[in-house]
Amino acid sequence: MTMIFYSCDKTPGVVNQTQSDSNLLLNGEITPTNFVFASQGGDTTVSVHLQVQVNDTSAIKGYPRYQINDNSTDSTISGGVLSQFDAANHLFSGSATIKTSTRDFRNLTLLLYAVNKENLLTNTYRAVITVKGVQGHPPQILSVSNPDTVKIPASGTQPIVFTAKVTDPDGQSNISQVLVDLISTSTGVRLNGSPFQMYDDGNQNNVGGGSGSGDLVAGDSVYTRTFQINSSNTPSKIAVKYYAIDKSGLSSDTLSRSLDIVK
Repeated sequence: MTMIFYSCDKTPGVVNQTQSDSNLLLNGEITPTNFVFASQGGDTTVSVHLQVQVNDTSAIKGYPRYQINDNSTDSTISGGVLSQFDAANHLFSGSATIKTSTRDFRNLTLLLYAVNKENLLTNTYRAVITVKGVQGHPPQILSVSNPDTVKIPASGTQPIVFTAKVTDPDGQSNISQVLVDLISTSTGVRLNGSPFQMYDDGNQNNVGGGSGSGDLVAGDSVYTRTFQINSSNTPSKIAVKYYAIDKSGLSSDTLSRSLDIVK
């Protein structure tokens, strides 16, 4: 059995109490709010203790509830109820289990709330839960590709495809971003919007006819970004720089290429 060690902040972690028309919840606690892993072990789970006092238990429907949101994706990853009840003190408690990894660096928001008899939300307690994983190895860019020269079309559009083959010694899921940076060699200024996100999503379409991933196969570790140029473009020389960043913030080496856009 693999043992995974982490430290955590035991201080109750209520950050904010959001007021509403139904101020029924009192003394909310979310503990702990910080997890710092001390060793790598891959996928794991952590538990958070939840407790809230209810001013008038007859005014709520069922048990108080919790919801956990991933701040990076703005999505709900877990939810449930606080089903343990101390009638003498009007206290509800329970625990939330969070699936994570010892390599994750993420912020989650946990909400405590209830529903009153009119099916309206009560006031809400919330706290940010921080997960700090163990830094492993930086991602590696194995190869990159883009055309050396592209001719501006007299009419219609001409695609320019940028690709990077990327791997991460700590697992492909540890890759946070693969980026391509486009810089004018005459001015040293980045093109508007650069660096651009690259994708391994299998989306072969060019969004809006202007840019898109143009990626051929999802999940093959080849990240792609496609742009279109047309007759309104002007000749230019561009430095192309590829790099990748993992979830712990480690960056790969930068691989450089060039691109000439000509008449």
